[in-house]
Amino acid sequence: SFVGTGLGSGITSCLVGLNSIYLLNAQDTIVVKNGSFESPAISNNDTLGLNTDNTPNWVITQPNNVLLLNNRTVYTAYPYYVKIPYPSGNQCIVLRGTCSIYQNIYFNAGSYRVVFHLSKAGVYDNFITVNINNLVIYTLPSITDNGWNVYTADFTIPSAGTYRLSF
Repeated sequence: SFVGTGLGSGITSCLVGLNSIYLLNAQDTIVVKNGSFESPAISNNDTLGLNTDNTPNWVITQPNNVLLLNNRTVYTAYPYYVKIPYPSGNQCIVLRGTCSIYQNIYFNAGSYRVVFHLSKAGVYDNFITVNINNLVIYTLPSITDNGWNVYTADFTIPSAGTYRLSF
């Protein structure tokens, strides 16, 4: 999951947009499920507070601190925005404050690369970490561009098994 997107516990003014998560590996085809956040489907120009019960394949650590957007540039209730179009599909999520999302994925031993798109959401400083289990594999201390940018993180799985990919 992505962890640590805000300045501290309870802070919701630091935001980051997330979309199009996938894994690359020479020998395996491993899919991050719902990596473009197309499920659940919401109406055009709508926002939905997410939790583990309404978000297939993802566990959300702080319900409603993760927002699902559909082709949205300005929230009706918040002064934050995410650039459209999104890199993949019609929906993206926004991580608000200190929250995380994660997915448990089975990996074979080997080298991998996770690829994901991030966008600054609003006017505040944003940072994000990407973890495999409890190991930080990527830290982005600040997102300064309001557009979508692609990021990658390389990591090695020492032995086959189920690992937690978290943002």
